[in-house]
Amino acid sequence: MYPIIRSLKRTLKVRWHFLGFSDVTSLHMALQQRCGLVTYHGPTANRLIQSEHNDFTWQSLPAALHMGECLRIQNPPQEPILSLRPGIACGELIGGNLSLVTASLATPWEIDTTGRVLFLEDGKIAEEAAPEEFFTAPKTERAKKFLKTFEFDEVKPHRD
Repeated sequence: MYPIIRSLKRTLKVRWHFLGFSDVTSLHMALQQRCGLVTYHGPTANRLIQSEHNDFTWQSLPAALHMGECLRIQNPPQEPILSLRPGIACGELIGGNLSLVTASLATPWEIDTTGRVLFLEDGKIAEEAAPEEFFTAPKTERAKKFLKTFEFDEVKPHRD
């Protein structure tokens, strides 16, 4: 499938749009990384049909599809964006549903975040700490239980 999509993209020289919700995060990642396509995390057709034409979705979708070099990422007013580090980030955005992104790790289809801004939908920050602190002395029971599922030879210091 990937060679066909890449070939069509080169031959037809058109801008392809793939729009899908979080349940197709794996497909988003494959199309981005293997085919070089730009994909959009957004509402499915049935949600678009059910929503009001003046709501946040209807305003945001055309802005994303027709953007230039940069697009300001926003959530609806009642859904704040949470970040691990405060500030402004600029770059190619990659990510999706937290469960599906993590399921890709250590597989041939692992998400490539190199030089990109990572977003995770449905994720909640359960614990904040420097990597060496998190892996050697987690604070929450949830983190302790999670880390018990792995075996570590050693924890190396993190370098920024």
